[in-house]
Amino acid sequence: MTAAPSPLKVLADAIRETAHAASAGIVQVRARGARPATAAHIGDDLVVAPLHGLDRDEGLVVIRGDDAFDATVAGRDDALDLALLRVAGFGASPLSLATEPADAAQLVVGVARSWQGDLMARLASVTGQTCPLRRWRAEPLPALLRTDLAPGRGVSGGVLVDPDGRVQAWLTTGLSRGSVVGIPTTLLMDRLARLAAHGRIRRGYVGMAVQPVALPPAQQGHGTQGLLVSGMDATGPATTAGLFVGDVLLTADGQPLTEPGALQALLAESRIGAALAVQVLRGTTLHDMTLTVGERAR
Repeated sequence: MTAAPSPLKVLADAIRETAHAASAGIVQVRARGARPATAAHIGDDLVVAPLHGLDRDEGLVVIRGDDAFDATVAGRDDALDLALLRVAGFGASPLSLATEPADAAQLVVGVARSWQGDLMARLASVTGQTCPLRRWRAEPLPALLRTDLAPGRGVSGGVLVDPDGRVQAWLTTGLSRGSVVGIPTTLLMDRLARLAAHGRIRRGYVGMAVQPVALPPAQQGHGTQGLLVSGMDATGPATTAGLFVGDVLLTADGQPLTEPGALQALLAESRIGAALAVQVLRGTTLHDMTLTVGERAR
């Protein structure tokens, strides 16, 4: 009678099979003179690579097995440390993407490639959610996945694969010092669609610099805090709407404004060209004003 395989062998075989199934979609991108980076074949003729692993936009080559393909940068997203590459003739992605988010403590397999191009597979778990530091002028981001993977050569650009063989997240070490975070596939594909359409992540713009301010008692008839307008673009939406340096923004679209991020959160790509209703305190007088959100220049 043949003995049943040990649980350890069953687990090892499952990790190997999961990594092998994903291997066709885990490639490398090379720039002349630069170390290779792991990348993921994520769409028709499209590959996503870690932005911090690229030192240029030209002379890029994507390696799949023994084949090399010229690649061009279709878009860059500094906020998520990713670059979208267009690779003519690369074909459709072999990776299966998850549509439901991973739960905390879910076991996954991290799949990437070493600098030599060898496939790497590591058992990991999703340990929770995390939020990257907000970049200046970047829109607030949904929570990313925190993992127990250790950072190392080639990990950035890899993927997390769940027990059903679906990619739960794309990996990068470029957003959190000393740790690996996963960008959930739903968020990743939304960003990549925007990059494919525009070559960048478009952001709203109102043309003013603001800073938090606590109002003195004489001005607290409509609130105690707001955003002081400390600078203006001479031709920006705020100037066009009639705002002045020294005005205090109290609300925007009914939301209280107590720190600049609250205003930035209302300036997503979908708001470009739309009206933004603001309450402005000028001295002790409250004014209702409307701005037309513009698009931030490249």
